[in-house]
Amino acid sequence: MKEFWFGFICILVLITTTGYLNTHAARTGDYDALFTFFLTLGCFAFFFFIENSRKKYLYLFFISLALAALTKGVAALMILPGIFIYVLIKKKLLFLLKNKDFYVGFLLFLALVGGYYGLREIYNPGYLMVVWKNELGGRFLEAAEGHNDSFWFYFDNLITLRFKEWIFLIPLGIFLGMISKNTRIKNLTLFSTVIAITFLLVISAAKTKLNWYALPAYPFLSILVGVFIYIVFLFIKEKKRFFKYNIVAYVFVLLIFITPYIRVLKRTNNYREFYGDYYRISYYLRDIIKGEKQGDNFLVVYNDYAPHIRFYINILNEKGKNISFKEKEKLEAGEIILCSQDEVKEYIKENYEYKISEEYYNIAICEIIDRK
Repeated sequence: MKEFWFGFICILVLITTTGYLNTHAARTGDYDALFTFFLTLGCFAFFFFIENSRKKYLYLFFISLALAALTKGVAALMILPGIFIYVLIKKKLLFLLKNKDFYVGFLLFLALVGGYYGLREIYNPGYLMVVWKNELGGRFLEAAEGHNDSFWFYFDNLITLRFKEWIFLIPLGIFLGMISKNTRIKNLTLFSTVIAITFLLVISAAKTKLNWYALPAYPFLSILVGVFIYIVFLFIKEKKRFFKYNIVAYVFVLLIFITPYIRVLKRTNNYREFYGDYYRISYYLRDIIKGEKQGDNFLVVYNDYAPHIRFYINILNEKGKNISFKEKEKLEAGEIILCSQDEVKEYIKENYEYKISEEYYNIAICEIIDRK
């Protein structure tokens, strides 16, 4: 099925979804966005292999799966239960096990992923143990960093916030897709349903729960919504004899997406309004890069994982600026620091003599005088 409008509609659903254009996702370009891309590519490659048995899709599946694993570790394997269930439903297990390219592809996957992990263990002894504790026993069997919620955490979030724009169209998409006379749409509906639900169930079983862990399910949920909208679109389009001009189907698509698109556009363009405090340092550093602010020879004191800040610091360092991170416990007299977190400000207030030279929203730029 090569249909522009079906793909276009599914993409519109995906990019107008709150959870997809959000932090740790497409909006901030974290690993999760790249991870989702590789998993989605791999899943569709496997779908097309089951559809037409062309081995290039099977190899693409294993390569994509390997790239997903190299991006975000063993989380890539959480898509496999859905793949396995779909193979069983389509009665293709024996066909797969008899296919020599399946084993070659699997060996290719092991070589790429196993080679990386093996080399890391050689150069960083103990790396595999850290992976085991953090990605398997750590995050799956225990709640890491206090991120412990109920089994229904992801489903509740999809309904109330992350996919709320389209959530109630999913059952309609599944229903219309499964009764469609178009075999490819029917199979794609079944595949997307199995992958999305199985993946959500697997991550729901894990003890550590974070909103962006559900990101790989979004493309498949978007397809289910897209199936419904597309079938309605075709129905209206085929009734063109009732209209003088054949534009009603396109107006229907416009009306469906105009409000969600404007909402997400506003959210994206006004990100400071939605997440200003959390990303204030990032914006401050970006303004220095753009020449809108002056700044050099200072330290950023941040009390957490901060890739969103490090990105801009690296750019400034390449431009010759002397800016780096430093722990709040190790500050020395004469150092200029930049901080935004309340707990950092409170620690500095309690432990140092300091002078504030500038305040910008929640950012404080201070000179450390001495330790108390």
